[in-house]
Amino acid sequence: MLKRLLVLFGLVLLPLTVRAQTAEIRVDVSDATGSLIVGAKVTVTNTDTGLTQVLTTDQAGISRAAALPPGPYQVVSSMSGFSNDRSTINLTVGQVGELHVRLATGSDTQTVSVEAAPAGLAVETSTTTVSGVITRQQLFDLPVINRSFIALAQLLPGGAPSLSGDARFGTQTTVGGSNVRSGYSTLVDGASLDHPIYGFSIVDVNQDSVREFRVLRNQFDAEYGRAGTAVVDVVTRSGTNKYDALFNYFGRRDPLNARNYFNNGNQPPFSLNRYSTALGGPVVHDRTHFFVADEYIKQTSAYYQSLAASNPFASQVNGTYPNNTTEKTLQAKLDHQINSKNSGYLRYLWEQQNINETYAYNDNYSITFHDVLGQWSHIFTPSMLNSFQLEFLDQNTYRFILAQGAQQVRPSFTLGAQPNKPQGYPRKRVGLNDTFYLTKGRNTIKFGTRLTYEVLHFDSNYYGQGVWNFNTDAAFDINNSATWPTRLTIGSGFSSKVYKNSEQSYFVQDDVKLSPRLTLNAGLRYDIETDLRSQRYVDHLLTNPAYTGLSNYVSANRGNDWNNIQPRVGLAYDLMGKGTTVLRAAYGAYSVRNRPFFNMQGQTVTDNFTVQISDPNLLKYYPDTTAVLGGLTLQQYVAQQGGRLIYLPGDHLNIPYVHELTAGVQQGFGRNSVLVVDFVRQIQTGLQTGHDANLPTVGPLNSTHPRPLKQFSTVTLFDSTTTSWNTALQVQFRTRYRRASVQTSYALDKVVSDGLNDNTSAPSDPFHIMGNTDRGLDELDRRQVLTVAPMIYFPWGIQISGVAAVLTTTPFNITYGRDLDGDGNTSDRPAGLTKFAGGHANQHNLDLINAARTLKTATSFNGVTLPALNLAAVTMKQLAQGSGGSRVDVRGGKEFSFHEAFKVNLFAEAYNIFNTPVFNAPTATISSSAFLTRSSAGDPRQLQFGVRVTWNNR
Repeated sequence: MLKRLLVLFGLVLLPLTVRAQTAEIRVDVSDATGSLIVGAKVTVTNTDTGLTQVLTTDQAGISRAAALPPGPYQVVSSMSGFSNDRSTINLTVGQVGELHVRLATGSDTQTVSVEAAPAGLAVETSTTTVSGVITRQQLFDLPVINRSFIALAQLLPGGAPSLSGDARFGTQTTVGGSNVRSGYSTLVDGASLDHPIYGFSIVDVNQDSVREFRVLRNQFDAEYGRAGTAVVDVVTRSGTNKYDALFNYFGRRDPLNARNYFNNGNQPPFSLNRYSTALGGPVVHDRTHFFVADEYIKQTSAYYQSLAASNPFASQVNGTYPNNTTEKTLQAKLDHQINSKNSGYLRYLWEQQNINETYAYNDNYSITFHDVLGQWSHIFTPSMLNSFQLEFLDQNTYRFILAQGAQQVRPSFTLGAQPNKPQGYPRKRVGLNDTFYLTKGRNTIKFGTRLTYEVLHFDSNYYGQGVWNFNTDAAFDINNSATWPTRLTIGSGFSSKVYKNSEQSYFVQDDVKLSPRLTLNAGLRYDIETDLRSQRYVDHLLTNPAYTGLSNYVSANRGNDWNNIQPRVGLAYDLMGKGTTVLRAAYGAYSVRNRPFFNMQGQTVTDNFTVQISDPNLLKYYPDTTAVLGGLTLQQYVAQQGGRLIYLPGDHLNIPYVHELTAGVQQGFGRNSVLVVDFVRQIQTGLQTGHDANLPTVGPLNSTHPRPLKQFSTVTLFDSTTTSWNTALQVQFRTRYRRASVQTSYALDKVVSDGLNDNTSAPSDPFHIMGNTDRGLDELDRRQVLTVAPMIYFPWGIQISGVAAVLTTTPFNITYGRDLDGDGNTSDRPAGLTKFAGGHANQHNLDLINAARTLKTATSFNGVTLPALNLAAVTMKQLAQGSGGSRVDVRGGKEFSFHEAFKVNLFAEAYNIFNTPVFNAPTATISSSAFLTRSSAGDPRQLQFGVRVTWNNR
């Protein structure tokens, strides 16, 4: 019944049916005594494009201009018998601007002018949303090494660089204790451009194409969804009534760069050339405008591998490996105002990127992306407006590495081809978004829907070359069983799978003026995915005789996750009634998006003949896979010996659900400074984590304690079992004084979770042999982050800007690097050692680590054998080292003006100007001779030079 109601509701809203890449202005008009004026005319005009909305104040003296593109606006309020009021306001994306207009008695030919605060410095008095904006000026003038606009989100409280595993396709950002896989979403012009698997933004929008973006974090209204921690809301540029043209060149060369901390040889070759152009202007003045921008990048570089000398694989892989990257992007936009009631635009994004590596273990990428979006807004009455959006996305990501041969997983290094590559993700999506705005008295209401249908392909060679797991770095010796592999996983090779899914989202939001100072924000949202648990596929397996017994682990008719109702409520109080001090507090519930990787990989692994073999009597025939299989084919082996690998969404896989509680204050200081302080308490529940359902109740896994169902080996089921807790204090101060501005952000944060991460396929101690739990510091526990970003404009066209950042370390997980309990997982830890113990000084953890490393005789412990490593002890200083650090980036330029309309800016940028080493986490495998040895660091100092040419006819 509920499913039918949802479908019906979607059909009802379909004719209506944008995501909030817009802003709005709320105006209340009163006379000199404070009495509200009904029927006052309010004309809102974008001074760049001429876009106009004509409104009338209602019975509460209020009018609302909704779905406005960000930009500068003039608001003229008038009423017969009163002098006119002309106010200006600079709207940023997602902003709710409030104007309190008092009309003086007099002639309507008289006008009183009021100027608003600069963009990004307004105190927002009627919203409990916790957010910050990156303005066009910051995008234009701050140093960003790869011109990846999303990197500037790190200037806001809670923002920090992503973990290396999440930072694909350029600089990525983590926000507030959640990784990019499920923690936040990126909207470009209201359309979600998240990668379906990895979560990050899948298109590198040319920075010249971005007008501005806002990061909503930890608390946002019901219009935003499918994100648990943050939404990055990006608006691309549009043309205006004046013609503008732009040309940029950025260049870098290896003689200008410092040498990497671990590079004792020659400077690796490096060359970067980046060209970008942009052009915009009117087609028809005040009605039709165009904007187009493109960018071309060619980079030649090198990857430097520097394993510690004590690592036995250093001589095999250390060296300098050339690579190159080419990238092309295009953005085009056409805006048109049909009449005073109808307006819209068409926008097109395109990207093609190729990354070619010669280091055998680095990913090569080929990315192609198209996104077409159309939007139409219609004003029914001065208090009713609808905004409709239609989008089509076509994207493909292809990944591969050059390494060949079966993979060898060793304690100190992993050699050979990765088991899931090459892989490709061709993807097509159609999306409908709609938001309807209604103003009625003191209620400002919006409601709407998002409907999408997606077809996602997964092409991969899963375990086609096999994976051998070892508990030692020593070379294989058939006469020494200690050097034999502990497991072989091998599959039948390449396959192509298709996953189809539709998403439905519905929301309603009401902002109620309970009094002139007090605003209630109340919203409700509901999200549903139609094939979250791959029900049709699982039903098919359960009727297939080849999978007899699978019903012990997954169920037919197991339904869907229908419980994603998300209430949000908050209060904002203008303490003095002057719009300078606002207290706010709110609670919100948020459903995160699904990652269909589990669904697609489930089909790939389960359909293929993928087996795991752990019998030493067979594994001694390494590396001859035919011999290990007893001369059988994979299909024959599965039929006779069992051991088939299963990988599926579990019966209890749900969409992660997040609870957010925030309380804070905004304090304005005049028109040019604002301080924002927020306390955040976040609980993420139902994070998706795997476990092996085919383990015995008592371990270790061996001939005494075999798997319950012999026909299967590992049965990995992904369910919603992990919870994380995040507590944070976030502070931001922005100020502007004459020719200078500065933004300062600070976050004090602690993240704890009870799982290794939200993508792990198994707990570390499933039999509780070691007595370890996976509760402890999360991998994203970055305790403190401080950033300062000044921009100074001197006379004579001289400009200086920069970004300074200080970050404490993130922890890293210390393990034996061996499978001690037979579950196939090499993340076993000594008994009592907390997860992610690396990066923090702790005497208890240090004692446990050294006891394991210095053990001279193999010892039995609860049925498992603790290895005699007989290695040297490590120090507290080594244990506490991590991946934190500081860096300062600086940009300096000189602008030359010619006839005012034509300007040339010559500039130079220095990244990590003091060449401070920013180390990556050291080797974390206790059994490795290179344990806690650092072997890699972030980029050293790099210098970039360039020229920017601009022309406008203003």
